[in-house]
Order: sequence, then structure tokens, then C-alpha cells
Amino acid sequence: MKKQRETKKAEPLAKKGVMRNIEIAPVIQEVGTVHKKQTNSTKKGDLTMEANFTKFTGFDPKSVGGDVIKMMKYSLDTTLDSIAKIQEFNNRIVKDMIKTNKQIQADAENVLGELMESGNKGWGEYKKVVEKGFKQVEDLMQPAK
Repeated sequence: MKKQRETKKAEPLAKKGVMRNIEIAPVIQEVGTVHKKQTNSTKKGDLTMEANFTKFTGFDPKSVGGDVIKMMKYSLDTTLDSIAKIQEFNNRIVKDMIKTNKQIQADAENVLGELMESGNKGWGEYKKVVEKGFKQVEDLMQPAK
């Protein structure tokens, strides 16, 4: 056996919480009456709109393109100045490093010169001590006359 489909019963829209256009219209009119006091709206091309539009400080719609170009030029100049300062800083660092390296090299040459000189002196003293020691040994080994 087939089950019969349940049919929906019609409910009034007011019970569902839905309003019709006819019911909404009075509400809209009531809200509109509150805002009637503010009738300062201007239309495009109206003289008052044009007068109000130019009241912004330093803003002229006719010079927007020029202002954009000025801003781009200022930005480019600022960037180039920053790059020049960085380049000067890098040049100074490289020059200081070369100067410091020259000083380090000179100091290293002095230290190595002193090391070689003291090495030669030490070698000469060692040679003298060894020769003196051999002479003493020879004197001890020779038979007494």
C-alpha cells in the first residue's frame, strides 16, 4: 500500500514572520519622514557640489596628475639619495679596511723582521755555546802533558 503524502496547510504570512510589500510600505514611509530633515544632498554637476569638492586643503582635482608626478619624482630622489649615502658608506669602509690592512701588514713585517733578527741572534748564541762546549770536552779528553 502506498502512503499518502502529507499536505501542507496554508499559514498566514504574519504567523511565519514574513511581511508583504503592502505591509512594509508604511514602515518605510515612517523611517523616511525621520530623514527628511537632512536635505543637504547634492547632485553630480551641481554648483554646490563643485564648491564643496574644492574645499579640501591643497586638493585640486585638475592638478592630480601633476601631484602624482611630483610624488614619484620625490620618491625617486629620496631613493637615489639613500643609494648615494650607502655607496659613500661602503667606499669609506673599504678605504678604512685597506688602510687598516696596510697597517696590519706593516706591523706584521716588523714582527717578522724582529723574529728573524732574534732567530739569527739566538742561532749565533747557540753556535757559540756549542763550540765552547766542544772545546771544553776536547780539553778534558786530551791527555795531560
